[in-house]
Amino acid sequence: MLEHIQGADRRTLGRDRGTEGRRTIDLAQGILIGQRRCSPNAAFAELLAVSRRHDITLTAAAETLVDLAVHVDDDPRPTTMEAVIAEFEWGELFGSAARADANQCFDERRASRPQIGDFVGRTVPGATEQP
Repeated sequence: MLEHIQGADRRTLGRDRGTEGRRTIDLAQGILIGQRRCSPNAAFAELLAVSRRHDITLTAAAETLVDLAVHVDDDPRPTTMEAVIAEFEWGELFGSAARADANQCFDERRASRPQIGDFVGRTVPGATEQP
């Protein structure tokens, strides 16, 4: 009997999380619609593009935007990676002065990553050449 109740609690918790995630996405879409004067489809597409670009979930992308909108006047600014992503992607929507700092952070990260051109002309040890 207890296992049955615990299973029901897990299903309810999952449903609550899903509902909360959907609400966050809807709220983020509303922020984009209001700030960019775009359609709901365009707002959703932007959230999806950000989630893919930064390898985060759609809900996480939405949460970063909502957190930025809610905490836009906070000082000091949050410095988590999610906060930096939000500043980078949407800082200009709120006139954020921290956008330049976010851009610098991302530029430094990009510079430290190997680029595809770094590997052109190199041979892989143990690889055989193909005709």
